[in-house]
Amino acid sequence: MNIALETLDFLINLLGPDRVSTRQADLDAHSQDECFHTPHPPDVVVWPENAQEISAILKHANEKRIPVTPWSGGSSLEGNPIPVQGGILLALYKMNQITEVLEADLQVVVQPGIVYDQLNKKLARYGLFFPPAPASGDVATIGGMVANNSSGMHAVKYGATKDYVLQLEVVLPTGEIVRMGRPVIKSSSGYDLCRLFVGSEGTLGVVTEITLRLRIRPEAMAAVAVFPTMEAAVEAIYAINRYGPTPAALELMDPAIVCIVNQ
Repeated sequence: MNIALETLDFLINLLGPDRVSTRQADLDAHSQDECFHTPHPPDVVVWPENAQEISAILKHANEKRIPVTPWSGGSSLEGNPIPVQGGILLALYKMNQITEVLEADLQVVVQPGIVYDQLNKKLARYGLFFPPAPASGDVATIGGMVANNSSGMHAVKYGATKDYVLQLEVVLPTGEIVRMGRPVIKSSSGYDLCRLFVGSEGTLGVVTEITLRLRIRPEAMAAVAVFPTMEAAVEAIYAINRYGPTPAALELMDPAIVCIVNQ
């Protein structure tokens, strides 16, 4: 589809000309993630900076029946950020701040565009970290991790993203801004809407603020063990998982080497 001039004028008046683009280079850059699926460019790329701007965009798009696709780091391997129907692409790069570090509560409040590795680098000064560790942690954003329920080699010990999301601020397709969840470890009453939105790949709304539970950062320690056969290495992996202690990451490497990282 093609974006009407009325919509372009609305976006430019809302965000300014520097944060609205129909340049082919920008459209192409947001037409494909890291997967093998066919690229589909959006009709326009916008860079909002807060929930209120996103709310206005979604409200307008909903009234005009224009597709909207959120875009975070673009490192997905599944094709979910590809704007297959064109329309408006919300690039969330500018929403990349840590809103608050609640050190005593082992929590952090962040915007969706902050990159995973950058977040943990800043949390390290508090002796804290956010564990899921996706392979693309140098480019993956927290918003994208929430949208995809990302995890990595730390998942066996620490779990996936869904295990750390305590509270979300979300803009619904109608433009309504809602908050769900609570900044507490245990909450047993009511629907668990956070779990519903985590992994929904942006189909239910646009996440604009995330409260995460953190872990105390352990002292880094690594061990490498070499085994005579692959079978012996597999048996060792079984014994480690069966009798503990559970490693943060355990990788079987050729030829028959087990690397254990306690972090």
